[in-house]
Amino acid sequence: YIATYDIGTTAVKGVLMSSDGKSAMEKSVTLETLFRGDYKEQRPLDWYSAFCEISNYFFEKGLQPGEVSGIAMSGQMQDLIPVAGDLSPIGNAILYSDGRAEAQAREIAGRIGMEEIAASTGNHFDGSMPFPKLLWMKEEEPALYHAAEKVLISSKDYVNARLTGQFTTDVTSASTAGLMDIHKKCWNLDWMERIGLDGEKLPEIR
Repeated sequence: YIATYDIGTTAVKGVLMSSDGKSAMEKSVTLETLFRGDYKEQRPLDWYSAFCEISNYFFEKGLQPGEVSGIAMSGQMQDLIPVAGDLSPIGNAILYSDGRAEAQAREIAGRIGMEEIAASTGNHFDGSMPFPKLLWMKEEEPALYHAAEKVLISSKDYVNARLTGQFTTDVTSASTAGLMDIHKKCWNLDWMERIGLDGEKLPEIR
């Protein structure tokens, strides 16, 4: 079997796929979104708890661990998830639909230049992206910013970190952060330095 999980905005959905491409089992767990004015957040531990609940459901229905040949993950992108070195979240995830960092996006665009940003990222640039959200965190919640050993950018990245102990993301998710060079498939660390942010906080792109 392949165990597949989608960590979306409203729910975590799990489907156990057999080797012939058929759905053997499935389960969904609803997520809570926290609203504070225009702020939209979720608790990363809710994602992981839902993943565990779905997995335990599969095992309770008779699945044996040795029958799982792979795990496939997808999930919401453009989040900002501050994480401590022991994998514990040190704050809520700021969701992709949260545009609190518009002022920081304008500041970054003014200092780096929209032409350079567009040429490197191949994308638009606004306050919904993790890059300006990280600057917002440094300016508005500095204690949280300094306490975060890493920041992740997709809900599935957090669950993957819990499963592997590694802080990583994929090229597709990274391309929505407002910070990845799509030609070299790496972070623009010089942008981080120019804006005064710590590039060591970013996950490895794989």
